[in-house]
Amino acid sequence: MNSCIKTVVAIISLWLQYCLAYEKHRLLVADSESGKIRVLDLAGGSHVATLEVEGPARVYALSDGRHAFAVQTDSNASQAIDGGVWIEDHGDHMHPYEEPPSIRPFKVEGAVPIHFVEHGGHVVIFNDGTGEASIMKTSDIRQVNPSMHTVESGSAHHGVAVAVGEDVLISVADEGERLPKGVDHRSMSSEVLQAMHECPLLHGEAPSGSLVALGCGDGVLIVDSSKSPMETHKVSSPEGTSGRVGTLYSHPKWSFFIGNHGPTGISKIDPESQTMEVFAVPVAVRAFGFTNDGVAIIAVTVNGQVQRISPENGEIMNSVDLIAPYESGTRPALAFAPHKVIVSDHTNGAIHVLDDKTLSELQTIDADGIPLSMAVVGYENDEHDHDHDHGEDHDHDHDHDHDHDHDHDGGGGDEHDHDHDHDHDHGEDHDHDHDHDHDHDGGGGDEHDHDHDHDHDHGEDHEHDHDHDGGEDSHNDGSRRFVVRIATTLFQGLVAFVWFA
Repeated sequence: MNSCIKTVVAIISLWLQYCLAYEKHRLLVADSESGKIRVLDLAGGSHVATLEVEGPARVYALSDGRHAFAVQTDSNASQAIDGGVWIEDHGDHMHPYEEPPSIRPFKVEGAVPIHFVEHGGHVVIFNDGTGEASIMKTSDIRQVNPSMHTVESGSAHHGVAVAVGEDVLISVADEGERLPKGVDHRSMSSEVLQAMHECPLLHGEAPSGSLVALGCGDGVLIVDSSKSPMETHKVSSPEGTSGRVGTLYSHPKWSFFIGNHGPTGISKIDPESQTMEVFAVPVAVRAFGFTNDGVAIIAVTVNGQVQRISPENGEIMNSVDLIAPYESGTRPALAFAPHKVIVSDHTNGAIHVLDDKTLSELQTIDADGIPLSMAVVGYENDEHDHDHDHGEDHDHDHDHDHDHDHDHDGGGGDEHDHDHDHDHDHGEDHDHDHDHDHDHDGGGGDEHDHDHDHDHDHGEDHEHDHDHDGGEDSHNDGSRRFVVRIATTLFQGLVAFVWFA
């Protein structure tokens, strides 16, 4: 065979390997008893590396798909992680990269860091011990010593802060109170620009474009940061319902927010109609969040079941018995990847990877310990399907999967069990599991275990033009990938045959 032809065949083979590398994801598993963070290849469950931080951490994947943050409440520190897998646009193709995972050289120090929010191109960590927010630009994460802003709220409390433009929304509390009474719009120099204190017992937040939803003792406060001054309106809980909203999530597929409502309710909060619906769940929820594509809500309940729930009407579409019933201690961790739901067993450390439509088990991974939290980093190369513009002011035609890698586990929930000696008055009967269980993964229920709402900004001011037929799209997408992979394998076999002929 002519050497020139061999060269052409080899080049085509390499091109296929790079351009048809559709996805690569790694699972970060933070141990509940130590600072170990195990990094696993999500495709096969193999061990990639073990990273060490100072203490037990909550891990949150960033919207760039490559990086994550490990928030270590008991160690008064947060550290960034390079997941080691990412993809770059090279014009004519998307080029994947793979390196060993590592811990970035800088450290964010603060007293009792808890809530973590990524929004508007900024990472914000709220430090309960001082009531201060540590803020950095997400794009600075590759720097050795990134610039850090500190915004003060005035007093120590269990609070939250969200970046809005070049300013910040930061919770404020009366002296001696643990839960906030509302938020201030403040500059990066802590100057109060506007006070919005109509959210008693504030707990839980979720940003979506220019809107920020805040859980209150009497409903949900919606703040529109695009207005000057900012506009607010309260969405009250439906009459006759018990409980409150203390955990909130958003998803770019939908214009509404979801939250808990007491231990056995899932709420749907529509900021446009200013209404709230509450969907009943048969038993108490311990973790919940949107699937990666937003088509369903996944709830892990205290009886060990995983429930797949419609975000539109609350219908339980299917469920499966998966893990041991939850009684106390470290809660089951919940994470999401494209087409996958990942749930840990709080009794034996088993990590179950499920199909996010059927809830059938794809694989089981040994965590080598009891996970405190999990997050997914990586990419899904959808360049052949459509172009993603995750900048600002985009019109989303959401008939495709969004690879958030946001780990809606931590991601958005406002419920981590906090093992500090705080007197929490959340206005509800919250059980506080004081045993190193900072369940920031969005545990369900009204237990305000100090959630960490890992909320990613998917662009500001979205116009939501939603095609809700996500199941069929996902099936077609999976079938297309399967065909491409088979074709690639056959071509590589042909390459081998030609090369050695």
